[in-house]
Amino acid sequence: MKVRFPVRPVVALIVGLVASGVVPVWAQPPRTPPGPNTPRTMVQVFSSVDKVVGPEASDELRDRLIRAYPSRLLWVIDKKDILSMLEQSGYPIDEQLPPSDEAQLAKAQRADDYLRGRVVRDGVNLRVEASIVLTRDPSLVQPLPVAEGNRADRAVAPLVKAIQDARKQLPHEKACMNAARDNKLDEALKAADAGIAEYPQATLVRYCKMQVLVRKEAPAAEQVAMAKEILAIDPTRGPRSPWPRTRSRRRGTPMRRTGTCCASSPRTLGMPRSRPA
Repeated sequence: MKVRFPVRPVVALIVGLVASGVVPVWAQPPRTPPGPNTPRTMVQVFSSVDKVVGPEASDELRDRLIRAYPSRLLWVIDKKDILSMLEQSGYPIDEQLPPSDEAQLAKAQRADDYLRGRVVRDGVNLRVEASIVLTRDPSLVQPLPVAEGNRADRAVAPLVKAIQDARKQLPHEKACMNAARDNKLDEALKAADAGIAEYPQATLVRYCKMQVLVRKEAPAAEQVAMAKEILAIDPTRGPRSPWPRTRSRRRGTPMRRTGTCCASSPRTLGMPRSRPA
């Protein structure tokens, strides 16, 4: 005779075990590997004063994104892969990397973009301020709405939907860039406008549109209007070039720990620390 277990008590038991910490909430079944053209993203370690809620929030956000996206649509890089590279390179796993080192880590993991952020305590709540950054140019940033909650996991919960919405612009940003590279400027503008229609708060696709307007020698008023749109969405950017770029590090140049204690001890990300013979 078959023994059947009632579904509701079993589900309640699993939920209770997760809540008690016996079964970690981040435990995931094996994932189907991504395809060769699957976009890849990663969640960097978020900063926080206590070095606790920042890493907790980034871990929770990463796990939620893994559950939200099928691996064939978006590959969210596993925590173990990030920590392994950080540990081999001698970097702490509970601190946010400097922006340039975050970009190098993302490149090493072949991520197209990544999430960086910080967690600050605001009374009884935690505020999570996060952005999507394009790996090819860390100055290309999409700010996300500030999320709040009384615990790290609750604070990042609204970010999943915000990220899903913001990522709608990315295929159009790619189309805009490709068309601009082929000197198909009208086609690039059309792609940019489609991205803005998909996500009205888009900055990434607006940067592409700004570049195209400059190349087309559009009227100054039109270029200024686009710059004002970007600043209205992200006022922290301040005065800057219409097509922001950062100086890229030469290949093979080691990452350096910031701060007075470690600036003279360069460590290359992804390379194990040398040990004395």
